[in-house]
Amino acid sequence: MQTIDSQYATKKPAIQPAAQPGPGTLADLDAPAQSGGHLWILVLAVIVLALAGIVWKVKQAQAAALAATTRRADPSIPITPGTVVRTNVPIYLDGLGTV
Repeated sequence: MQTIDSQYATKKPAIQPAAQPGPGTLADLDAPAQSGGHLWILVLAVIVLALAGIVWKVKQAQAAALAATTRRADPSIPITPGTVVRTNVPIYLDGLGTV
């Protein structure tokens, strides 16, 4: 016959070893980077792109200001009226080959 204590006694779970952090785990995200070379390249690329954008924008603003201040010449062309005459106009066709 079983006693009341042994009936409700629980078995101890087997102790499992802690999982070793491998590549791609959350432990890798908290670890410091081993080499900062890639970070410097990224930072340098962002700085170069930012400077290129600033230069481009300044050049565009200068060109717009120059275009606004420059006046174009008057595009009108003077004409002289004449009289209309109906005549035959000869058409000469010079070609090479067969038609």
